[in-house]
Amino acid sequence: MSSNRVRETLPQSARVRGRKNFDRVFRARCRASDRWMTLYGIRNQIGVSRLGNAVGKRLGNAVHRNRIKRLIREAFRRVRHQLPHGIDWVVVPKPGHEPTVTQLQRSICTLAARLEKKMPPHQSS
Repeated sequence: MSSNRVRETLPQSARVRGRKNFDRVFRARCRASDRWMTLYGIRNQIGVSRLGNAVGKRLGNAVHRNRIKRLIREAFRRVRHQLPHGIDWVVVPKPGHEPTVTQLQRSICTLAARLEKKMPPHQSS
């Protein structure tokens, strides 16, 4: 394997982490849904778009839940530059058939555009 291979992962700095941050996003109650997911969002003070996954046990066993999380992270990584900056996004996937990364990408972009219109210009934490 070549040592100059570029890692194409979603960095930790682009992830919503910690209960306080998730609670802040959910309390804002700014959300949009489609057949694949519900997307929550709130503006943050750091100017970077971050992703959080909230995958409940009703989606299946740990193997299936982790696969869904990986698919969502990959879809977000691919469209992150197209999304509005400075917003914390939390994805809650819906049970049913497993979507492809392409379907998730379209879903994230569409829902993010709808959510940005709903958000006040600057929300306080």
